[in-house]
Amino acid sequence: MVDSRSNSLSSAKEACRVLLATQPRTFRRVAPVLESYGLVVLDFAALEQQSGYCEIVVTDQPHLSGLPKALERLLGHGLVGLIRLGGTGVADVVLPDDWTPRELVLACRLLDQTIRLRRQYLQERRRQRRLKALVYRDPLTGLPNRRFWEREVRQLLRAPTPCSVLVAILDVDRFKGINDQHGLAVGDAVLAAIGSALSSSVRAEDLVARLGGDEFALCFTHIADPAAGKRLIERVRQAAQAAATEATGKPVTISGGWVMGSSPQFMSLFAAADQALRQAKQQGRDRLFP
Repeated sequence: MVDSRSNSLSSAKEACRVLLATQPRTFRRVAPVLESYGLVVLDFAALEQQSGYCEIVVTDQPHLSGLPKALERLLGHGLVGLIRLGGTGVADVVLPDDWTPRELVLACRLLDQTIRLRRQYLQERRRQRRLKALVYRDPLTGLPNRRFWEREVRQLLRAPTPCSVLVAILDVDRFKGINDQHGLAVGDAVLAAIGSALSSSVRAEDLVARLGGDEFALCFTHIADPAAGKRLIERVRQAAQAAATEATGKPVTISGGWVMGSSPQFMSLFAAADQALRQAKQQGRDRLFP
């Protein structure tokens, strides 16, 4: 049995919008019944007035045509429900050939609740992604932050199969002087430019993060040749340095330290890379060490 009409949604704003993509005879048969139970019935002309928006599409046609592209995408993602009257085909609900208007009302109302739950779930997933981005993303450079770096390092250390890793730390030379001479806005522009350059200079599987201030860390896996590793880090350093120089309009240099080893040794490798960075600074900056 269909729920009492008194339980129908109370306003057009809250009511389920149903597009009847049906033959005229079917439309005339069911539209008054759907409306009497608080559903908003649309044809293609009314759909345009609703900006192409509805919760459910009902059809008695073997193939849907003439739907707005946006509505097709929502159907494809399950964010608009589809009911087929008679026959077979892909749909959320397929009613048998001897369907009745009241069965269609019940199907619409149940599917409406399903669609609303799907949309709420999607909104919650998007909200969770935004929160995750706030937790793990550095807002100035767009790079992962130290928290993300530490999480990924823990996962690397727990990996059952060890792998070769290259760990590097890059640091802007005399960054405080840039802020003092040109202002904090220019300093921020330098960091943002470096973040963009680093993002475009590494592979998707590589790890790069802003540790804080003007210090950036990188981790490359499955690189066994030290000569190739040094060429890689130097290329990345040069790209970041060029981007920083372009951002400020004056020469900016970057120093870096790097080391290679096995993933279970990561923490000692990171400490060694930090020490190598100190050596690069002591030897005159604007260079890699070793």
